[in-house]
Amino acid sequence: MNFHSSDHTFCSMDLNEVKLYIEKYRDRIDEALRSRRFIELCTHSGNEHEICVYVFRGTKRDHLLIRCDYCSCHDYLLNVVSRKKKQLCYHLLGLEIAISKGLIVKVTVTRDVMYEILKEILLCDFSPTLRRVM
Repeated sequence: MNFHSSDHTFCSMDLNEVKLYIEKYRDRIDEALRSRRFIELCTHSGNEHEICVYVFRGTKRDHLLIRCDYCSCHDYLLNVVSRKKKQLCYHLLGLEIAISKGLIVKVTVTRDVMYEILKEILLCDFSPTLRRVM
C-alpha cells in the first residue's frame, strides 16, 4: 500500500507498526471499503470557500474523522486518547487506505446540511440526514 510518506512513517508511526495494524484490522477495513463507508463531505463551492470533512458511515454509528489526528469513535477516545494503548483506530487507518485507493465516496451538500450531519454525528453518533443525501 502506498501512503503519502517520504520518511517511512505513516501518521507518525513506523511502517512496520502500520503493517501490524493492517493485519489486525484487515477484515473490518476490507468490509468498510467494500461497503463504501468512508465519505468526503463537502459544501457547495459557489462564492463561498468549500469546506470538506471526512465521515465514516457505519451500520449503527457514524464518526467524524480528521486524517491521522482524530476519530469520534469510542475506541479512539478510550484507547488512543485516554489510555494511550494504541496510536489509531481502524477508522483512521481505513480512511488513509480508502484515500490512497480512490475509494472515498464524495458527497456535496449545503453548509446547513453539513452542519446538521456533523451535529447528529457528534451528539447522537448517527446521522439520518447523511443517509438521506446519499
